[in-house]
Amino acid sequence: MCRMRASLLALAATLALAACATPAPRPSPGGAAGQPGGPDGPVAPRTEPAVPRPTSAPRPGAPARADPPAPPAPPAAAPGEPAYLAPGWTRPRERSEGCVERAVAAPPGLWGAGDPITLKFAVRADGRVDSFQCITSIEDGAAPAGTARRFVRQLEAAVLGCAFEPGRDPSGRPAAMWRFLSVRPAKAKGEPR
Repeated sequence: MCRMRASLLALAATLALAACATPAPRPSPGGAAGQPGGPDGPVAPRTEPAVPRPTSAPRPGAPARADPPAPPAPPAAAPGEPAYLAPGWTRPRERSEGCVERAVAAPPGLWGAGDPITLKFAVRADGRVDSFQCITSIEDGAAPAGTARRFVRQLEAAVLGCAFEPGRDPSGRPAAMWRFLSVRPAKAKGEPR
């Protein structure tokens, strides 16, 4: 698809250049150089179809071109509900960077625990954390049944046990906000990282 698009663009550019070029004068058939006409009479000059050239300035009398519309703002949160990060807002952050990662170790044999794990939770304006969700799918795999569920509870306890600075709205006031946090917990002892 990209090659076809590149070929079409090259062809369009070649045609545009050809339309802009002035053809060299050709001798008339049957006549001497510099003498018009021939056995069939005068030869009309050959004309090429005119190709409009793009201009950067608007035509006189044409309406001014408006800038593209701004992307829609994220949906406003209901009163008391956490807001999503938007331009001008500051995201909530851990007071001690890496606190959640240091607090958990992935048990051996879990599927999905070796990759970064995405967590979602709300950080309230006073720094309290609630509404925890583990976005990444973690399954027992070769681990004993129920290990994944216990590990997700361990992640939740780590998030609830860490202190967070609240997010801030565009005016700088603390605000309740959703926080997406990607963590890569250490492997349990004896497991290669």
